[in-house]
Amino acid sequence: HELSSSERKFYVKLSNIKSQILRPLLSLDNLGCALGGTTSQLLQEMTSRFSKLCYLIGQHGASLNNFLHGAKKVATLAMLEHADLFLDSYKEYCDGVCNFLVMGGFQQLAKPTIDFFPKNHELLRSLAEVNEDIPLTDILHCLFYLPIQHLQDYGRVLLKFATCFEVTMPEYQKLQEISSKYEALALHLNRKRKEAEFTLSFWRTFPGKMTDSLRRPDRRLLCESSNKGLTLQNAGRFSVNWFILFNDAFVHAQFSTHHIFPLSTLWVEPLSEETCGMNGLKIISPEEQFILVASTPLEKTKWLRALSQAVDQALKGTHDDVAPTGVNVQRLLDPPVSRT
Repeated sequence: HELSSSERKFYVKLSNIKSQILRPLLSLDNLGCALGGTTSQLLQEMTSRFSKLCYLIGQHGASLNNFLHGAKKVATLAMLEHADLFLDSYKEYCDGVCNFLVMGGFQQLAKPTIDFFPKNHELLRSLAEVNEDIPLTDILHCLFYLPIQHLQDYGRVLLKFATCFEVTMPEYQKLQEISSKYEALALHLNRKRKEAEFTLSFWRTFPGKMTDSLRRPDRRLLCESSNKGLTLQNAGRFSVNWFILFNDAFVHAQFSTHHIFPLSTLWVEPLSEETCGMNGLKIISPEEQFILVASTPLEKTKWLRALSQAVDQALKGTHDDVAPTGVNVQRLLDPPVSRT
């Protein structure tokens, strides 16, 4: 009953967001001009995935109602019977929200929203479940993150639902299994949100011209050297060398120029402090080789781990794996002949 009631209420809330906020905004004639081509397309994708989630939650609510008033078959519940569809849809939606966030979409969307709802911010705050007086950008952020926050309740409620059955029953096992998947996904998506917010914070401080050429919806910041923790060996006294590691590229920025090294073509070797007298890392790419010097052994370990993990995930075509606790230095010693 708790899950059924919660799902009905949430479906109504999402439907209200669609009809009272999203549809009016998307119907604005000047929205594309206000947002620009890329951000406008990201908004369309995000709202489309929002609508898909709304539909799935409505279907789940209906299946819960049938369960309560009909045959008590756990397997007929939509979020169990079609668990993969639900999980994949939440992942896709979170990707859409995070991509929109990274490109500054919520800041850009605030202006047309103010124009369209000049005296109705209370409606936005109510639907976003925001009580305090916060900037409209943050309200929109909260509004679109509601489905992801709701995901956290599924694992808890399904686990509670499982206690209605004997431990040896298949229903109990199924509910336990699916509950674990929803809980794991909630944690994963929370990490994705933090990565996107971390990246957005970085772009706000990055020089404007380089931001335009480097900023991409699916690009996430992993590590950067503004704290002088990593420098170029034998760099000039007045030279500026800024190293930035993204999930798909390693960037060497100097004043107003920068060089991009795709991670799929990069190799990293740790240099022995005993032989070279420094905390060095050798970077090998098809175009060139250079040595970076870390300020401390700890900083060297941090960069070696971050670079090795990012290169490994780039080669595998994945960026979502949980970070390893250590680095296998031995396997870094011999770069492959080809990265293609």
